[in-house]
Amino acid sequence: MAKNKLENTYGSHVRWSLAKLLDVLRVHNTNVTFFITGSFYQQFPELIRSIHENGHEVAYHSHSHRHIETKEILLKELADSATFIREYSPRGFRAPYIYLPNGLLQVLRSHGFVYDSSTFASPGKRFEKDDMQIFPVSSISYSWNRRSFPIYPKRLESRMFLREIPLGCGIMVSWLRKSYSNILQWYARRGISFIFYLHLWQLFPPPDLKFDSWTDKVLCYPCKFPLVDVLQYFLSQNSFHRMDDLLCVPSLKTAAVAHHFLTLDLE
Repeated sequence: MAKNKLENTYGSHVRWSLAKLLDVLRVHNTNVTFFITGSFYQQFPELIRSIHENGHEVAYHSHSHRHIETKEILLKELADSATFIREYSPRGFRAPYIYLPNGLLQVLRSHGFVYDSSTFASPGKRFEKDDMQIFPVSSISYSWNRRSFPIYPKRLESRMFLREIPLGCGIMVSWLRKSYSNILQWYARRGISFIFYLHLWQLFPPPDLKFDSWTDKVLCYPCKFPLVDVLQYFLSQNSFHRMDDLLCVPSLKTAAVAHHFLTLDLE
């Protein structure tokens, strides 16, 4: 009985949160990309249908949100999500924890995926690897002597902060809040697109939101404060597009004012 009550409370919160998010995006006439796990689809198939019907891109975020370290794990995740993939034919993929080992892009390509967003690189960077388009989440290097070609793969971990700041990571938005828009506008004025992501639970944190490790308790504590008002501010100040729009343009860096790419990870 207690378990069913907990599941009903969680489900109600997710349905309410996503309905509010879609309303906010609709009011600002903005379509974005949702990276969705197969397990989330299995729990809330009607919500994915609503995302799609509202004009947003439905992309894939693995099935169970486990670390993908081997080809066997990736194939198992894809098989478990067969119904979701068959129904929505997602073109984009983002690995959990923004990390996909070398050699697995071919697996994604063979399953119909066209682009991947499982690494970090400087804003405006995009490249091709193993016949896949790579659209990295944005990060800022400390060094002016940056590599002309981004590193792939690149793991999101504490050591990463020794060489760069993963500004496109959702936790950075929770820390910087409305001031994050200044970063977006700085790049927009220079015609450089910026890619970042948020989670539904950051926009509408559940009342029982908890963190497991002491580092998460310290670093992620700002996630306890809802970001929906921050998102509305972003939408009023910046222009955002779907990630698959990038498949139609030759470069992330343009002479005109750039469009940014807000993505939502649902897991």
